[in-house]
Amino acid sequence: MVKKLKQMFLAAMAVALMLPTVAAATTAALPIDSAAAAANVEKMIATATERPEDYRQQIDAMIDLTLHILRGPVPDGSGYQYAEAIIDKTAEPVTLLSERVNAVWKANQQQTFAAEARTAYMLQIHAPKYRSGLFRNNGDTYVEKYKVEFSIQGKTRTINWEHKNWISRDSTVEIPLPGIAEWAKIEIVAGVEASDVGNAIIELRALRPIIKDDPKNPFSYSIDQLKALQKNIAYAKSEATLEQLNEALAGIKTAPVAAASSQASTDQAVVQKLEAISSLMDGSEEDRAKAKAELKSLIESMKKN
Repeated sequence: MVKKLKQMFLAAMAVALMLPTVAAATTAALPIDSAAAAANVEKMIATATERPEDYRQQIDAMIDLTLHILRGPVPDGSGYQYAEAIIDKTAEPVTLLSERVNAVWKANQQQTFAAEARTAYMLQIHAPKYRSGLFRNNGDTYVEKYKVEFSIQGKTRTINWEHKNWISRDSTVEIPLPGIAEWAKIEIVAGVEASDVGNAIIELRALRPIIKDDPKNPFSYSIDQLKALQKNIAYAKSEATLEQLNEALAGIKTAPVAAASSQASTDQAVVQKLEAISSLMDGSEEDRAKAKAELKSLIESMKKN
């Protein structure tokens, strides 16, 4: 009887050990930090209420970061659980900075330029063909070095590169990132020939993926609210901004994502029952009989679930 009881116990334990794997798979389907997303929206609400001078730009930047979180970025930065990220290298890059170079290219006299991007997979240093707003040829720019900092899934990395070369007008230096970064910052040290000081233009640019959201995302309502707000952020009234942000926050807090955590609680309860049965197996004849009855009951309940 004891041998048979142990066999039954081991079989039940094997099933129980499989359950965390199922729970992990369920959790992996929803790798979304809803607490971080909600905190971002709360910051946006505070910003929209206080309305500092650049509050629209601040909210625009935070919307990008929040959308990135709510889409469920995969760990390697290659895409999202709940959105298709289309890498189209023929798409027009976003110009982050376009400025005249006011320094010569010699060491210790060069100028530093910096810019930040959001949800980018590539950064570029670009020398336009023509000067801004003019049909006059642009000058070449000498880039001494560049530094890129970026974050993928919360992990910050840095690239330092001694470029020490000229970028001819109408040409580009590409800096691919190993995935889609939540944010990226590029800083370059550059200069031009003395005759081009104050005339030559250098640009810092970013390539961003085209995002197609999955309507099955449990946070799709909040995503739609944030995308609509971002589209109109340049001229939206503060009352409308606050209304959409509050709607987005409510959507995050009420999204149906509790299934995974409840499953984990159920698995823990099963393990606790098995541990109790295990202790009864080492007891008296009466204890072993009780263990057998409880084990049968547990197995039947697991079959039903």
